[in-house]
Amino acid sequence: MLEHTFTCPYCWETLTEQVDPVHGTHEYVVDCWVCCRPIQIRATVQNGQIVAFNAQPASGHR
Repeated sequence: MLEHTFTCPYCWETLTEQVDPVHGTHEYVVDCWVCCRPIQIRATVQNGQIVAFNAQPASGHR
């Protein structure tokens, strides 16, 4: 697994996420371990490295 650090878009806490090292774009929702709100994760992996990572509020949630 690849590890990436990011900021929660709700509470601004620094979080760490494990990303599957398989080549391609991965999209999924995780809950912030501090404020418990859903975060939409989109990570792109190429050659075993994270080349793009986006964390934003999950659709339909505030």
